[in-house]
Amino acid sequence: MADAFSPQQVAAALSNLAASAAPLQMYAQTLLQQPVVSMDEVPSLATDLQEAHAVSRFCVDSVLPQAFRVDAAAIGFSNQLLAMYPEFLVLARQIDGGGPASQDATARFIEGLELLCKNLTQQGPAIADLAAQASALSTRAAQVSTKLTADAQAAAGSQEIADLQQQINDTLAAIDADCQVISNGMSGTNKALVKLAIQEFNLEDDAKAGVKAFVGFILDVANENSAVIEAQNDIQRQLKTLASLYAQISPLLVEAAVAQNAASEAALFSTNATRTQQAALALGQAWLALQQGFESLAAALQSGTATEPLAPQLSDCQAAWEALLDGCKSWQTIGLFPVTVLPPQDAAAA
Repeated sequence: MADAFSPQQVAAALSNLAASAAPLQMYAQTLLQQPVVSMDEVPSLATDLQEAHAVSRFCVDSVLPQAFRVDAAAIGFSNQLLAMYPEFLVLARQIDGGGPASQDATARFIEGLELLCKNLTQQGPAIADLAAQASALSTRAAQVSTKLTADAQAAAGSQEIADLQQQINDTLAAIDADCQVISNGMSGTNKALVKLAIQEFNLEDDAKAGVKAFVGFILDVANENSAVIEAQNDIQRQLKTLASLYAQISPLLVEAAVAQNAASEAALFSTNATRTQQAALALGQAWLALQQGFESLAAALQSGTATEPLAPQLSDCQAAWEALLDGCKSWQTIGLFPVTVLPPQDAAAA
């Protein structure tokens, strides 16, 4: 019970949830930008691209909004707890000191714990719903990824194209690694300066043609962290590499470039959907553990079982709850990150 008031587990899960949301939204909206193309040699490609659109729409319209509702629930609980902190500290010191006043203080302290548990119980279904939606998203994203990977392999047709497809895949993976650095480096003060960008590539000489590729990445215009700055610079290098690869593959078979690009983006989308699922499950477990900790402490106080001093526990945890609240408010203020579709690059002319 020494950690009954610690928000460490909840804070870690919420942080992971917020960190996964930016790349998850990025890949979902990148896939939504990708036009559906057809290949006679790969009749399933168009259908699978349409399914990628549907899964991405589910992510943007349902899963991410539910994550924001859970974040709002965390804000509500944190506000309630911090509002009760002054009285909790007074009561805790009376309980720790013993004497005639401790009995009444104990009863009032237990009432406060019961109010907190009631709040935690009320928010439990929202977290469970997020976990269920994130699980469904992870499953559907994995299925789409598998299908598009098979389409890309079928679209290759030659070893030369297959080699270029692998280089495209490796380059997109490098961009994803950079985006993870940027996402994990976000702080409560600079999230408002973060944007999602989608780079369009024309894969044919005719810019009006429907055969295009879209690549998403994260722009952190605050650039407060050296690792983030290097990741931003590397993304630009990787985008130039992509333009060169698309230029090489376009004269051979533009649809193969689209298939590989979509397959790679879908695979990364699936990976980030799994991260979101894991964060949602961890949050549910942490939320329940927090409630059980309060219940155990209340039961111990009710029965007169000796507990570790309460006032130091409360004092040690207050700053952590304030930090959690600030982080949740920052994410809530932003909601879905703004998305910028950058002017197209003509890969065919690169």
